[in-house]
Order: sequence, then C-alpha cells, then structure tokens
Amino acid sequence: MANKTSAVIFDFDGVVADTNGMHLIAWDLAHQTLMGQGIERIDRLSGRRTETIASILSGESKGRFQAADIRDLKKNLILQGAITCKPIDGVETFFAYLEEHGITWGIASNSSHQFVSSIVNRFAMKPHVLVSAEEVPKAKPAPDIYWRCANLLGVDPKHRSDIVFFEDSEHGLKAGISAGMRPIGIATDVPAKNLLAAGAEQVFKNFTEALHSVDKILR
Repeated sequence: MANKTSAVIFDFDGVVADTNGMHLIAWDLAHQTLMGQGIERIDRLSGRRTETIASILSGESKGRFQAADIRDLKKNLILQGAITCKPIDGVETFFAYLEEHGITWGIASNSSHQFVSSIVNRFAMKPHVLVSAEEVPKAKPAPDIYWRCANLLGVDPKHRSDIVFFEDSEHGLKAGISAGMRPIGIATDVPAKNLLAAGAEQVFKNFTEALHSVDKILR
C-alpha cells in the first residue's frame, strides 16, 4: 500500500470502545448507592466530562454528597470490572491492518489514563502511545492531547497534516482539526451529518465499514 500517512490517532470512548453506556450505568449505580435512587433523565449526561457530571449530580443532591464522593465511587465501580463494554466493531482488525503496514498508532483521550489503560489491557490492545487529558494543559476541544500524542509517536510537527485521526464527537473533531490533522468520523453516538458539519472528511458507522475505504483514509 502506497500512502503518506505518518500515523493514526484514535479517540477512545465511542471510537475504540463502546463505553458510553458503561459510564452511564456506573454513574447511576453510584447515585443509587449515595441517594437510594437512580438518576433522572440520565441521557442528559451523555458525552460530558467526568468532573462536569460529578459537579452536576452533587449540585442536584443539595449537599447530600460532594462531587468527589460520586466521582470516586463511579470510578471504582468501573475499575473493579463490575461493568463491561465491547470494542467498536472492527477496531481490532483495523489496528492489525496498521501494524501489518508499519503505520504507528496511538490513543488520545479526555478520559483518565487509569480508566483507558484498564480497558485497553482488558482487550489486550497495544497502542504505541496512550495520552490522556491529565498529561496536557488543556483537554479537548483544545489540540494539546493530539499534539502530545503526535510528538510521542515521533511525527515531526511539520508533518502533522499526514496524521489521520478518528473521533466520534464535534469537540473531538475540533481538537484534531486545530492540531492540523486529517479528521475521520465514527458515528457511534453522534449522527454522521453532525460529524460532517464539524469537519470530518468522511464518516463511518464502525471500523468494519472503514476498512472497506482504507485506501481513501490512508492516502
């Protein structure tokens, strides 16, 4: 395969693993433990950052628990392995394709390093680089995570436009585009039309579909 793609970077939640439902279940279980009931209209929390959700729920509790209480409880539920998730369809085959063709790849996520690495290890995935929001000054939609991941993958800043990245959200696409990289959308939670409007060159429902167009992606 002849291409000039220097590296591929993947978001994690909703791109590598179908974790959205996993997070919501964990938040709900933590809320039940602290409040004796589940979260009303839980879908309103989908896609929000951990600290934001913890702050919202703490505020709604009217002082019955602090943001750190529910954040830590939710985190422990996930790390204990009590709640499971699955890889996005075809992503492991896509990783194997990159390895076969000598293309380096990494994961760049707003989620914590501990959380992402626990799921990656559970699936026996081996990214060359894993970067989380804890390691950079600003999380997505700022470009910092993508810049750090590219640097650790050994890509010269002059060649960032040769990096392909996969995202499933508008703010994630904004981060990678701001970093000067080529955007591809994965429509797991956000409709394809929204991802295209946010700047994605192409959008696929999963990586099984993306593999059919791999020559166009890794041009």
